[in-house]
Amino acid sequence: MDGENDRKPREERFPVVFMCEMLEVSRQGYYAWKKRAPSARQKEDVTLTTLIVAIHGAHKGRYGIDRIHADLARNGYRVSPKRVRRLARAAGLACVHPRPYKATTVQDPANAAGLVDLVGRDFVPPGKERIVVWRHNLHFHDERLGLPRDGNRRVFTQGSGLVRR
Repeated sequence: MDGENDRKPREERFPVVFMCEMLEVSRQGYYAWKKRAPSARQKEDVTLTTLIVAIHGAHKGRYGIDRIHADLARNGYRVSPKRVRRLARAAGLACVHPRPYKATTVQDPANAAGLVDLVGRDFVPPGKERIVVWRHNLHFHDERLGLPRDGNRRVFTQGSGLVRR
């Protein structure tokens, strides 16, 4: 087919006579089928689809096919789960599966008051003028002594913050 016919409806792309010949049906039979009113099954499908959409919306999309089928059965509609699945899929419905709750941390009942220092360390220095010297270097070390260079020495006092020397 050429590109300009792709956007046209099927009836305009192929003549009815051609389609009837290919499908081996009479032209009169095709037009009789086209004018025919919807069947009882099609009408019932429309009713069931509106009920399924209403149930799905009432439960915020959390009900799956099995629950919708059970709800329809409670309301007096005896239909198969396959039919409910087909109609729900045709209506574009999909149920939401919330993730189950999983506890990541369980607090000890004995520790209900909060965090407790089990080691018993004292994090407050004894005096205000206590000086802590940190020596660290990630890359350069004095090869002879195995210590960091003196240029990376930092001094911390409680009152003044971080001081470089």
